[in-house]
Amino acid sequence: MQKFSHSYMVAGRDMDLDYRMLPMAALAYYEDSFARYLGSRFLAAFDIRAQGLYWIISEIDMRIDGELPPWSESFDVELWISEKSRIKIYCDFTMSYGGRVFARGNCCWIVLDKNRKRPADTRILDGKVDLIEELAAGEHRKFEWQASEKLMNTLEHRVGMNDIDFNHHMNNRTYLDLAVACHMESSGFEDAVRRIRVKFMQECFVGDVLKCHEYGLEDNCFGYSLERDGSPVCQVILEFEKRVPREPIEGMPLALRLEQFKP
Repeated sequence: MQKFSHSYMVAGRDMDLDYRMLPMAALAYYEDSFARYLGSRFLAAFDIRAQGLYWIISEIDMRIDGELPPWSESFDVELWISEKSRIKIYCDFTMSYGGRVFARGNCCWIVLDKNRKRPADTRILDGKVDLIEELAAGEHRKFEWQASEKLMNTLEHRVGMNDIDFNHHMNNRTYLDLAVACHMESSGFEDAVRRIRVKFMQECFVGDVLKCHEYGLEDNCFGYSLERDGSPVCQVILEFEKRVPREPIEGMPLALRLEQFKP
């Protein structure tokens, strides 16, 4: 039984104000690694589509530890299946840069039967994925929404074509981008995300109008209810810390430039 790993380089579109990777981009790189892992086991979306099956992500829990890697630098994603029940699996992961882990977490995945609109039995994965229970990166706690009457802000969004993924649903990153945008609209760019917890509840499609309501929960912690026609489609809890402005990293792009212009 082995972990799966893949190396990436931080792309320009994924930079923050300090030329470092955005936390939401970290999740996108994890999802790409998970897709590559499934592809290596012939379980990718295009492998199981003919059976009327497709993967959906149900819950996310990710922590950011310290500084994220800067633009153009390489980092590694390592993941493994740490828990499997009859209808879901948990995939734990770590991300490291320069020998240091800067993000860790787990995601809950379900194989959905498109015709029955119900989860498929995970026995279809037997013999194809490795289960490494003893390496769980943390406790797999069920997402718990924290009710609050302290409404801080509301943001409206109409789902467009650019929000849609290959399953013809609104992609996961858009939900999170809406939550962060709702927070930044009221706080500016003073806060940096340090923990992300998400519960996906319903699919959204082109033309749907979503309202993202931000609620104050406790110090530096906020809850977001994304709703369609008053019904929650996704719930997010974000923990922040004050962003410390940094000077640009001197010479950081130099290695990349030299690599590109080698004789």
